[in-house]
Amino acid sequence: MHRYLGRNRLRFLFIKIILIALSMYLAYAPVTPSLAEQPAQYNIEDVVDITQVNSRILVNLVYSTNNNFLHEDVYGDLTTCFLRKEAAEKLDKAQSLLEKKKKGFKLIVYDGLRPRNVQYKMWRFVKQPEYVAPPEAGSIHNFGAAVDLSMVDDRGALLDMGTPFDYFGDLAQPRYEKRLLKEGKLTKKQVKNRELLRDVMQEAGFQVMHSEWWHFDAFPSDEVKRRYKIVEFLLPLSKIKAVLNEAQGLPRDKTGFCVLVKGAEKKLYLIKHNSIRSVFDCAPGEGGLGKTKEGDHKTPLGDYKIKWMVSKNGPPKENPGGVKSSVVDGHTYAVLDTELYFGDLTKIRVRVLPDGTRKVSDDMSDRSISSREIKIAQNEKLWTDSYGGGDAYIMALDYPNKKDRAEGKTGSCIEIHASLNLVKEGFKKYTGTLGCVAMYPAEIKGVYESVNPGTYVRIVE
Repeated sequence: MHRYLGRNRLRFLFIKIILIALSMYLAYAPVTPSLAEQPAQYNIEDVVDITQVNSRILVNLVYSTNNNFLHEDVYGDLTTCFLRKEAAEKLDKAQSLLEKKKKGFKLIVYDGLRPRNVQYKMWRFVKQPEYVAPPEAGSIHNFGAAVDLSMVDDRGALLDMGTPFDYFGDLAQPRYEKRLLKEGKLTKKQVKNRELLRDVMQEAGFQVMHSEWWHFDAFPSDEVKRRYKIVEFLLPLSKIKAVLNEAQGLPRDKTGFCVLVKGAEKKLYLIKHNSIRSVFDCAPGEGGLGKTKEGDHKTPLGDYKIKWMVSKNGPPKENPGGVKSSVVDGHTYAVLDTELYFGDLTKIRVRVLPDGTRKVSDDMSDRSISSREIKIAQNEKLWTDSYGGGDAYIMALDYPNKKDRAEGKTGSCIEIHASLNLVKEGFKKYTGTLGCVAMYPAEIKGVYESVNPGTYVRIVE
């Protein structure tokens, strides 16, 4: 009996020691945050989170909300404000200078590194270079070397600067302050607040912008463009991996390019080798995705090749058969099964191949084009606003391809093209195409310049 109790005591003592050791390990072991808690890593190096440089700097990333002049969250999951390392160090200095001048005051940052694909969206709304830099040249924001900001006082209240951030008008422009003060449109206090912001930013090494009181460049424009590359987009590395996985197995052309269109996401990814080069908005068919027949206004899903390319202003392309690649007003059509034709539609002869493909023919023994085929071609006037008008860009896909025909799918003239209708109606209001993939003319230009006839395009849900 005593031996039994002794063994139990030893057993309990052993368990107690194990529990104490386990609790000590749990108390001192490093805690790994869950995947949801871990900060996302992005596709760019040599940038820093400004709050990691100086935690006293406040951030209100306005383009990651709907509370901006676009009335749209254009940053998505991005809530971190990044800057180039040296620019962030200058901002750290500006915060310290502000605290010396005004105890308890803080900088509040509205925007820092802004990828160029967001600059395109801004340019659609405000084509005024004094407020929004044209995206082709790029804003200093696009290089990660500019910051938009204001200040809060020691109670956390925003200082009165005379206008809100992103106010587009004379009242926001420092160069007019003396006149506006004299006219009573700005108060002495408002101008004094702006001067305080300019003083600390300039002393820290920033350049003043004379058209916006909130905008400061870390370096002169020519120095920025010499030192840094423009940032085309910002995506979490997990998203980049997922996109590249979806493009897996898609052949690259002779210069390494392919295109991935994610229909439901309304995004077009220009991919070179195994990296994303650019990301653009696009609009698929008004009928949705998964084309099966002529007239369903759906965009097909699958792998396709660019068959031919034409444009008003783009570089020459080597189309099959030596066919020219310049759009001619009143003369250039897409006809039949994605054939490119220049001239009078009524004179077309049609040859039907064994697999059912309809080809434009020079042989007078082949049949004439039907009235129905002419009617369809009348919707494919490649010089019109539907294709970009004066900025027309068209890349025709080989739909229906052999696989589509084997599955009984029909239809014709599916292209990735520019659209002035998209510009006029706006991305949110635009209901879609008749089955093609539409893009903004300014944005499709870069895609057109990169790809060629024969480049593969994959369209997925």
